[in-house]
Amino acid sequence: MARPLTLLAMTAAFFLAAPSAAPLHEPTLASVEIYYGPSVDTNIIDAQTIERAVKGVDMAAFVLTNAKIIDALTAAADRGVRVRVYLDRDQSARGTQAQDARLEALARHKGVALKYKAARSEAMHFKAYQIDGRVLRTGSANFSWSGVRAQDNDVVIIHQPRLAVDFAHKFEEMWARSDNEDVR
Repeated sequence: MARPLTLLAMTAAFFLAAPSAAPLHEPTLASVEIYYGPSVDTNIIDAQTIERAVKGVDMAAFVLTNAKIIDALTAAADRGVRVRVYLDRDQSARGTQAQDARLEALARHKGVALKYKAARSEAMHFKAYQIDGRVLRTGSANFSWSGVRAQDNDVVIIHQPRLAVDFAHKFEEMWARSDNEDVR
């Protein structure tokens, strides 16, 4: 069940409890949806959110094995949406044969670019994506069946362009690393 909150209220509570230091960012008002899992909601919210993409999806994923999410990314590319996926190499090697085949098909799909963070480096631990510079998804849930259907996790959808663009800048920084592995 979604629980709309405002980041302003959460930020205000943080600053009241935190030592007086200059904030990294000014508080931002945003529409926020939070889904707690395991539940049916957390299994479908990512696919439904990706279905609304018009221009681009930039995803940074520790794990990407959920068929519904991979299918939603493929469908977005079919609609002409630019899809970029940045994955942790070490975690991606742990999928089943069927999951690996689905991910390989996504990597070969027209309109999709996929990169792995260099193996043997620190984990790429994000579970986030931004859509069209206006929506940011974050939270503790991996993009896997167990991450949304079996584990205690949350999925947070933030409707706020500045926060989505902040993530887009971080994504560009990770995407541009010279030791990344391009997949095709």
